[in-house]
Amino acid sequence: MVRGPIVMNGYYRNPVETKKNIESDGWLHTGDIARMDDTGHVFIVDRRKDMIITAGYNVYPAEIERVVAGHPAVALVAVGPLPDEVRGELACAYVVLKHGTSVTEEEN
Repeated sequence: MVRGPIVMNGYYRNPVETKKNIESDGWLHTGDIARMDDTGHVFIVDRRKDMIITAGYNVYPAEIERVVAGHPAVALVAVGPLPDEVRGELACAYVVLKHGTSVTEEEN
């Protein structure tokens, strides 16, 4: 949560989301998931609002994106949810390969 003079006052024309995410005293629930190291530095590692729930498990897109982005042929990757009748949601990766590269079926 954050509060201060540079924090937004609310969502444009969306009082429901504003009330849901901003406390009456100005604290904004960012939805960020962070960790703090031993020196007090804070690192944003994911967003709670982006979480995918599949078969009862919480899946964070940033974790999948970090793994897929580590492949030498991947230029860009984004992960989002797909509706699934059995599992609720599935994680789907959208991948852009680097120019002149390819992947094999085994690498998919």
